[in-house]
Amino acid sequence: MLAKADLALYRAKDDGRDQYRFHSDDLDQEMRERVILTGDLIQALETNELELYYQPQVELFTGRITVWRRLFVGNHPKRGLLMPADFIPIIEKSDAIVALGNGCSTMHATMSSWRNAGIAQ
Repeated sequence: MLAKADLALYRAKDDGRDQYRFHSDDLDQEMRERVILTGDLIQALETNELELYYQPQVELFTGRITVWRRLFVGNHPKRGLLMPADFIPIIEKSDAIVALGNGCSTMHATMSSWRNAGIAQ
């Protein structure tokens, strides 16, 4: 019973202050899926299965690229394409965020080569 109350408490905290939530079977299922996805993501980080995409932000009037945003995208064997909003909050709550940050060295090298080629600012 305490474990179920704890799940409801954390759901309320995730939803914002001054909230309360009742335990439900959906909450149990969501927690199981989150644990499985966390394990899958840690494995994907260890085996370099996350793909890094670059999204340009373009100035409308000049057509000049002003910013390149990096997006890590996962390709889960069962869930399919995982967008950052699906897994970044989960990774942030685990130690895996450090491994994801270590992958950013590739991004810096790519950006440097793009700057030298005149593609990026």
